[in-house]
Amino acid sequence: MAAGAEPTDQTGPADPSDPADPSDAEPRAACVLCGKPTDLPDSTPGRTLCPRCDWEETVNSQCTG
Repeated sequence: MAAGAEPTDQTGPADPSDPADPSDAEPRAACVLCGKPTDLPDSTPGRTLCPRCDWEETVNSQCTG
């Protein structure tokens, strides 16, 4: 550290916009195929898929030719 440099505080207050903070997080949307929770907030428009169903949809829609 340079002389006279202030140490940085890495333990400041949690960012209220941080989605990893579960204290006031919005409920998770349910997967439209299996009903399990997704990584998306409940207010997400459109077709929400859990990671597994999203992967399976991607694999099944790949061109094999």
